[in-house]
Amino acid sequence: TLKSIGAMGVLLDLRGDIPGAEAHYEEALEGFEETLGASHPDTLYSMSCLGVLLEIKGEHEAAEALQRSAMEGLV
Repeated sequence: TLKSIGAMGVLLDLRGDIPGAEAHYEEALEGFEETLGASHPDTLYSMSCLGVLLEIKGEHEAAEALQRSAMEGLV
């Protein structure tokens, strides 16, 4: 399931496998957007996870854009 894919992303992130985590976060986010829509809480959570990972990678602008999109979706 998409939640399992996202959970694997979290696990890989915690283990320091940044490329693996990123791939899983992106897959989960794309799947949630397609099936549940951009404003669904699962989509927004996946977006936030990917944003945090991008911040860790030093991709500050992309990270901030994702976090802002996730926050705007909650309003």
